[in-house]
Amino acid sequence: MSFKLSFSAIVLLLVVSSCRGRLEKHGELFADMMKNEDGLFRGVNIGDDPDQVQRAEGIAPSDFNQNVYSYDGSIGESGSYTIRYGFENGKVYEILVSATFDENAEGLNMLNGFRDYYNEVYGLYEKEGGYLVWKTKSNSGNPDVMIEMVDESEFSDFGQFSLSMYHQLPPAKQVPLNQ
Repeated sequence: MSFKLSFSAIVLLLVVSSCRGRLEKHGELFADMMKNEDGLFRGVNIGDDPDQVQRAEGIAPSDFNQNVYSYDGSIGESGSYTIRYGFENGKVYEILVSATFDENAEGLNMLNGFRDYYNEVYGLYEKEGGYLVWKTKSNSGNPDVMIEMVDESEFSDFGQFSLSMYHQLPPAKQVPLNQ
């Protein structure tokens, strides 16, 4: 019995470390921020309920109401972040992330980690108005999602970036003007 328990523990440890290793190839700060490969971000998908957000985060929100859960934390040697999960009808409809770094290089490393990871998972980004944009297509019944990321460092003396994920609405149906 002891052998089976030890073997199971070793297998679980290897699985967890291999997932972590896949994230860490995009940088340690990225891996710390992303936490795991499940979901769109930190184990959360658009359409999840508040309980899933709390399970994924593993801690109580720093601020919350029925429409928004906010989480604040520090990352790396000089960084801080805020993650806001917006809810509509009891389901996540947007995830907003902002991170600020006193060390501009740390912010750039994290930005590059997200860019490379989302390129790997969702294909090469498009550039739209200074934003890097990924448009996902879901086969699992989850809504299609738009991911937008921007480096805001040029507007400040420190490294700063924002990441937005939200339900991608279908394109508006074009109606000819002469009808």
